[in-house]
Amino acid sequence: ERSIQHHRNRTHLAYIHLIPALLKMSNSIAKLLCLLVLSGCHVLTIDAFATTSFMTTRRPNPQNEPAIMSSSLSRIANPTLYMSASSSSDPEVDNGDAADYEAKFGMGQRIASVQSLVVGALAGGLALCIPALLHQTVLESLFQLTPTGGSVAQFEFDNDMGSLVSGLFAIVYRYTIRMDGQRDQLKQGVVGAFTLTRTLSRIQVPATCSSVPLSCGAPLGYFNWNMVEQGAVNGLESAIMFAATAAAMDYCMDKGWISKFP
Repeated sequence: ERSIQHHRNRTHLAYIHLIPALLKMSNSIAKLLCLLVLSGCHVLTIDAFATTSFMTTRRPNPQNEPAIMSSSLSRIANPTLYMSASSSSDPEVDNGDAADYEAKFGMGQRIASVQSLVVGALAGGLALCIPALLHQTVLESLFQLTPTGGSVAQFEFDNDMGSLVSGLFAIVYRYTIRMDGQRDQLKQGVVGAFTLTRTLSRIQVPATCSSVPLSCGAPLGYFNWNMVEQGAVNGLESAIMFAATAAAMDYCMDKGWISKFP
């Protein structure tokens, strides 16, 4: 009976220590959700006003300022109705701005995004093929980087997901590389950001680590040697994949097969 009571007391203490950690985690998740909602509303608001500004810009008329103010208020109150009417019958609509909007957000840009997706998926998948195969067959058998070990099935999954991620990266990369210059530092920054994101997301925590706070041992406490090795291997894979995708996109844009974003 004493041992049972002692076990119950230890269980209760463990639950008591676990409650603050769960509260902190739930509070962080709630803050993150609120931030995402506010960010989404902010982006939608900016996009709505940008669209209204592109499609309904009027030439200034100093002699008719009250009419312009009234028109602006009506435009904000009902932008959809105003855009449809102004685009069809208002002679004062600036055709240059409408053409600029069409060049940036028209069907041609959607087609170029699909082209970028295909080129990125092919280039990234081919570039990742050999490093991922070596990772899952040779390195995993030698160093046991992950708890589950490597397999050909895991290689196939990694290569498929890498192709998908590379396609999405190619779309973002095209929008980053504008017509007004090469911007080598910006290119390197985009490749580095995607490389770091994929690398960190693929690190698996060993079962020997303790939680709340996370402690895994030498050399950094938060990261042990096994996690550092995982980061190095996955970082090299990711750098090769995204760099090859960026090079393929640069080649296609230089040849004129894919248009740059205005």
